[in-house]
Formats: sequence, structure tokens, C-alpha cells
Amino acid sequence: MTLLSIANDYGNVDLRSAKLGKRYVVVEGKRLQPICRKLGIAWAPAMTGFSWGRGGWCIPTFCGVVIAKVSEPKLLAEIDSLRQRREKRNARQQERRKKILDEAGIVDGTRTAEWLTKGEVDSLHAQLIQFKAAYRHEHTDYDATIEAMADEIRNANSSHRNRQCEFSNLREDARECCHEDPIPGTWEAYLDKYDFPFPEIALALSKVLRNPKQAHPTWFCKAVLAIKAANIELDNLNYGIVRACIGNF
Repeated sequence: MTLLSIANDYGNVDLRSAKLGKRYVVVEGKRLQPICRKLGIAWAPAMTGFSWGRGGWCIPTFCGVVIAKVSEPKLLAEIDSLRQRREKRNARQQERRKKILDEAGIVDGTRTAEWLTKGEVDSLHAQLIQFKAAYRHEHTDYDATIEAMADEIRNANSSHRNRQCEFSNLREDARECCHEDPIPGTWEAYLDKYDFPFPEIALALSKVLRNPKQAHPTWFCKAVLAIKAANIELDNLNYGIVRACIGNF
């Protein structure tokens, strides 16, 4: 570690009392010390004061490093180079993320998008999760139910602990209590009402099944995705194959 000669006994420069003079400058930022070491620049942490940490300990706070003024251009150039490389890396990551979400048809900014981009679920299971969420919000009274239940909990004369427990179970309770819209009685109206992925598979599946009212939309979506995963020829599709596909999905 190459420290400046003006560093105090604690190995830093206390900006509250030290006078730097014209030969030295303060470069603000985080994790500048490793960069100074890499470039062979003499440095010292720039201390601005103290803060209270856990347990009542007094902890020094720093804003960057103090270096010789002649070394400033070299350090700033390296900081800018690192920033540009970081921005390019982030841009590539965002492009990859966008491509993954676009190919799967997943809305960004959702938990499903996070699970998919982190590799916690594959694209087909992500589509099933997204369909279930959309079905719950668009084709049931889930939102109104959860709001009514939340109001009931707020107005109830119960302890704070009990209310917290009830709020923690609120979403699950609302899913169980909400009412679903009637399922259409014809396949044409059924396929028109629900936004299933892979419409050609959905159409082929509808020709295999008899009564749309007996095909719950979330089950139907799972069947569509299971057939897609199995890469089944649609001309050979039958109910036995559908059940086998779902069992392996």
C-alpha cells in the first residue's frame, strides 16, 4: 500500500483539519483505492468525519482518496475507462434480458421476468405463471376481493399481531374466495376470450376436447405449453397424448 506522506497516524487524511495545499487534490468516489494500487499512484483515504455504527461504535466516513495533483489525470482517465466498460457490459446484459423476455412474451418488471432472466424457470413455465396471473386479474374478481378483505382486516378490532398474520395470508385467502367469470360455451368464444400462447396449438387442442366449459383456462394453457415442450405433431394429437404431455411438463 503506497500512502501519501501527509497521511496521519491512522493512515488517512482528515479533511476537517488537514490543509492539502496546491500539490494535492481530493478525488471523490467509491473503491478508488484498488485503482490507485493498480496504477501505482500514492494515495490516502479522504476522511470527512464519523458516524455511529451498530453497537454504538464510532466509524470514520470517507468520500474518496487524496492524491498528488499530477496523478489526477491518470486516475480520472482510468475511472472513465472503467465506467465505459461497465456501461457497455450493462448494455449487453440489458439486450440479452430484453431478447429473453421478448422471445418468451414475458412482461418486464414482474417477478416472472426476474425468475426467467435469472434462470429459475424456463420460458414455457414463465408463460404459464404469467397466464395464471393475468387470468386472476382479468377474469376473476380477485382484485376487488383482496381489497374488501384488506378493509375488513383494517376495520377489525383485533391485535396488531393478528392483523399482521391475516395480512400475510391475504393473497392466498383472496385466491380461494374470488369468483371467476363464466367460461364460454363455444370453442370460438373460448379461444377469443383468453390470450393463450401458441394459438395454433390452442386451436388444435380445442379440436381434441369436447366441452370448453370442462376445460379450465389455466389447465388449457398448461396443456398448450406441455404440447409445445413435447414438440408433438398437431395432426397426431389426441387426448391420450395431451395427458401424457401434461404429465411430463
